[in-house]
Amino acid sequence: MSEQPDTWQIYLEADEKEDAGDLVGAFDLFMQGARLGDADCQNRLGIIYGAGLGVGKSFSKAMYWHQRAWTTSRQSYLCSGIAVTYAQAGNQKQAEFWWHKALAQGDSSTALPLAKLLLKTRRRHDIARAIALLKFTVSRSVWKQISLADWEEARDLLLQLRKSWRTVLNRRSSEAPASPSTCGRLVLQAQRLSGTKANTVPIRPSKQPRCAR
Repeated sequence: MSEQPDTWQIYLEADEKEDAGDLVGAFDLFMQGARLGDADCQNRLGIIYGAGLGVGKSFSKAMYWHQRAWTTSRQSYLCSGIAVTYAQAGNQKQAEFWWHKALAQGDSSTALPLAKLLLKTRRRHDIARAIALLKFTVSRSVWKQISLADWEEARDLLLQLRKSWRTVLNRRSSEAPASPSTCGRLVLQAQRLSGTKANTVPIRPSKQPRCAR
């Protein structure tokens, strides 16, 4: 009886080929591992088809492999792969659902992409929710679960939002000082959701957060 191939080794070899620019070789190995039932390889095929990396972009094929991966192993990072594919296809509702699902399963790294998705809507409630997610991302409780790059991006987004608040508030104040502005209501929403003052800038930690990988 022949020995079953090591799917983790297949995955690592495929990943190395992709990093080296050999997309065809990487695809073939990921496909081999996926057919052997490896969830990581199945997930990567979903990402490849969703982004069109060396193959024709296909939402249906991407979702087929993502769903196979999810059926094989219901891990939080697989939710993120599904969310990214939905976001690339322009389906914000489903992308938001799957990022929320990953976050609910304890994957703190999904708070940032979910916040960025919500900011695109420009709706007050979504912006307030995004602020709360960004503040969660830069909080001490998740330093060890996210990369330094993600931490810095979340902090920069909060800084940009603070500047936007000041610009709008100053303009509205000079135009109609007696009436509450839309931005003012947004700031109050953000305060209630995040539990902090909206004009407070997150302070960089004394120790840099370690990368999750």
